[in-house]
Amino acid sequence: MKSRLFKAAMLGSAVALALSAGTAQAAKYKVLYDFIGNGSDGLDPQGGLISDKAGNLFGVTVYGGPSDKGTIFEIRPDGSETRLHDFTSTPDGGLPRGRLLPDKAGNFYATATIGGAAGDGAVIKLAPDGTESVLYSFQGGSDGFEPIGDMISDGQGNLYGVAIAGGDFTCLQTGCGVVFKLTPDGTETVLHAFSFSEGFYPIAAVIADKAGNLYGTTSGGGAYGFGTAYRLAPDGTLSVLHAFAGGTDGANPSAGLLLDKKGNLYGATEFGGGNTGCDGGCGTIFRLTPDGTETLLHVFAGKTDGSAPVVSLVQGPDGDFYGTASAGGVKNFGTVFRMKARGRMTLLHSFRGKDGKSPNAELLLDKKGRIFGSAYYGGPSKSGLVFELKP
Repeated sequence: MKSRLFKAAMLGSAVALALSAGTAQAAKYKVLYDFIGNGSDGLDPQGGLISDKAGNLFGVTVYGGPSDKGTIFEIRPDGSETRLHDFTSTPDGGLPRGRLLPDKAGNFYATATIGGAAGDGAVIKLAPDGTESVLYSFQGGSDGFEPIGDMISDGQGNLYGVAIAGGDFTCLQTGCGVVFKLTPDGTETVLHAFSFSEGFYPIAAVIADKAGNLYGTTSGGGAYGFGTAYRLAPDGTLSVLHAFAGGTDGANPSAGLLLDKKGNLYGATEFGGGNTGCDGGCGTIFRLTPDGTETLLHVFAGKTDGSAPVVSLVQGPDGDFYGTASAGGVKNFGTVFRMKARGRMTLLHSFRGKDGKSPNAELLLDKKGRIFGSAYYGGPSKSGLVFELKP
């Protein structure tokens, strides 16, 4: 079945605060690993990185490897790289796009947007010795297909994630997408199948609160057709917290949500915001209170601060938010930024091509204040890279 992925790179009383970005700091940027270009070591890294206690970094590339269906890789502190797994599409899936999920036993779990037994995507498990097994193959119907993005787990080892399509309702000739749960033995349960009015095509991973509610976004649909932010209760009841209206309100959230201690949610929309420097708007960063009231914290302007933020924010130990814009900046190749809780933004890095293009993955922050990330394209070999940034 052909992929129907939207590009992963696709009212309450909202108050639009079009805050200007602060002056770029003299952050130290370093390319840790440059994918060499022929695909043998992987091609186009996208999922966010994770690390172990030794400082090794782990991630996925969408393409590359012997079958050109993606890889799982490790980058050591000395800059050397090892492919831990090569996807082949059948039976183990291919084109992985999300962050790896580790468990206490050292296993990695990953989503593959294509392939598997039925060709509609899979969730795989990679053991520490490199043995790979398919935990679940999607069938392309009510169970969902094209699982995308990160997963989370609970204390019992159950996995939670989203599939961009499939389910019980039709959106643009496909299912609208589902939120799913997988038990450790690979049994799948659809926790919710989206309808158009609730939003469709959930690209970003869900997050959870202490009460077991799940939160996420849909990139389209909803009351105005520009996507939604939602809460899914443990009993399966879905509440639309905010339906994006486009224009100054923001449009098409591809990024997931971040939850603070007060129950506020932070996220980004890929388009909208009202600035005319980008076709469809340059995107926004927003905050939602627990009752769904939206405040725009930042409206992207394009060249000065970036545009099209497509991945989730991360919060540092200093309380500031860190993220990437997949486009904009001085060369329109994307940026890395830091934002205060009230919206004041500082540009940390603007990509210029040889240092990477299109950062489409969540950032990783360590205890030393270092920032790690990846660029989907660009670099010396023009095939993507992994970088380190020291603010």
